[in-house]
Amino acid sequence: MEFLIIAFRSREESAKFNRLLLSSGIKSTLIPTPKEAGLSCGISVRVGLNNFLAVKTLLNITNFKTFTGVFKVKNLGGKNLVTTIY
Repeated sequence: MEFLIIAFRSREESAKFNRLLLSSGIKSTLIPTPKEAGLSCGISVRVGLNNFLAVKTLLNITNFKTFTGVFKVKNLGGKNLVTTIY
């Protein structure tokens, strides 16, 4: 299974970006940030891989000060491989 996470240093901004995606018609959810990502905030936004361009567009037109990055997560039998893509 593969998906994207959008990470922020602020839980508040994670929740705000999740609401923005949902109001834009993009299916998303808040999830615990995989430990393999090595990030400090414990909550990230999860979306499908096919939503990358929409996510990138929304990030470019908004001002999220604590945005950390967009990461692809691939589950490898109980472990996650996390790759930075934006």
